[in-house]
Order: sequence, then structure tokens, then C-alpha cells
Amino acid sequence: PFVKNIFLKRIQTAINFAEINDRSIILDLGCDTGLLLRTIRKFNSQCECWGIDLEPKIMTLKIPNCTFKVGDARSLPLPDSYFTSVFVLDILEHIQDAEVAIKEIQRVLVPNGHAILSGPTESWFYRLCRFIEFGKEKVPWHFHTIHSIKEKFITEGFKEVKSQSLPGTPIPTLFI
Repeated sequence: PFVKNIFLKRIQTAINFAEINDRSIILDLGCDTGLLLRTIRKFNSQCECWGIDLEPKIMTLKIPNCTFKVGDARSLPLPDSYFTSVFVLDILEHIQDAEVAIKEIQRVLVPNGHAILSGPTESWFYRLCRFIEFGKEKVPWHFHTIHSIKEKFITEGFKEVKSQSLPGTPIPTLFI
């Protein structure tokens, strides 16, 4: 329940940061089960939504007015300067050459568009929680922390507008 609550809080925080309206064109990069897009649809049925993931299973998702494509974050099969917001929640830490994916995110965003990020801090507390969750043999590999990912975005010309640490005091930060 604790982890599920943090996960849901990250989604709600990301949606709030995006300031979605009826004219928004949203991309959920690494959409997996479509939870973010389903959540967006609960309060906005007019904005245009897209999901992309490496896994072909996303093509079976049924979310109203959402388009899905199978693809790699490092080579997005999407048009230039199209999306007003790109959600990148807990994806880039798994990509060794994350800079390539960041350039693709920049390419598909409209000028002054928003990239909404979430990622692990890789703090001692995060690693302990991940070990408890997955055990020694099944810990997912991470090449980056959210801090190094943020630095890569800044290097590519992005500006940090808002940030929030989760879960928040008194518990050590797990995600930003």
C-alpha cells in the first residue's frame, strides 16, 4: 500500500505540473498499462493523448481517444514539434544512452512545451526499499538517477520549472 500510494501520488503530481487543458496534446513515453492516460481521461476527455512503449502489448489498451504506438524512446516514430507535454515517468533511468532519448523528447515537443519527469533518487533508502520489493536477484537495473537525468535535460536546453520530492518528510526522498 505504501509503494502504491507513492506511485499514485507521482502520477497526480505529474498531471498537476502539466496544466492540461482541452487543447493539450499529451505523450506518455513508456506508457506500460496506460494508468497515466486513464487518469488524465478521468478529468479531461478532450485533450489528445498518445502512448508509446517498447512492449507490443500496449496495442491492446482500450482508452478512449488515445493513440498507441510501439517504439523506442531513442527513435520516436512521431512528428516533430507536435506534443505540448511529454510525460517521462520512471523510464530514462533504464536507458543507458538517455541523452539520445532526451533529444527525441525535445524534437517532438512544441516550442515551450513541457517534459514532465519522474525518477528514482537511488538514495540508500531507495535501494533498501527496492531490495525489499524485488530481492537481490531481481533488482531492476538503473543507469541513472533522477538527478543525473535532470542535468542531462538542462544540458539540452531545458529549464526546471517545478520540482517535488516524494514521498516527503519525514520519510527520505525516494523519487523526484
